[in-house]
Amino acid sequence: MKQFHTIGQRHHWSGEAEVRRGGSLIAALVCRVFGFPPTATRIPVTVKIEENGSVETWNRRFGQRIFVSTLTVKGVPGSGVLRERFGAFSFDIELSLKGRELCFPVIRARFLGIPLPGWLLPTSDTRETEEDGHFIFDVALSLLMVGPLVHYRGWLQPISATTQS
Repeated sequence: MKQFHTIGQRHHWSGEAEVRRGGSLIAALVCRVFGFPPTATRIPVTVKIEENGSVETWNRRFGQRIFVSTLTVKGVPGSGVLRERFGAFSFDIELSLKGRELCFPVIRARFLGIPLPGWLLPTSDTRETEEDGHFIFDVALSLLMVGPLVHYRGWLQPISATTQS
């Protein structure tokens, strides 16, 4: 897991995942807006992470579907709070370690810089761990009045990691 999140490197990972989307029309719309992948089993996944200064760009490809976000440290370095941005939306995530799992609960959300009310705050049951040299991810997102949006889980292994110059 540490190798996956090492700052100052370009990473390229590959693996596979299972994806389930929520069944409502609103869930389908939200998934479309964010570019989340369609429901699939054993879908090939690649993740490229590039650091540019204090910003990490995450380029995720599930089959033919690509979605991109940027991550930055929010607040004091070491506070464990990150900001993930998907276009006009940003989400503050408070990292925590529970046993061997790194957890990613969303604590705040904004649209065009405007804070979203709590009832629009997505619930993120997101965990990462490492098993047998594989990076394991499990991401489940839902909305209070909508229910499940998307749940994807799988594994990745490094293709390459090169130090930036």
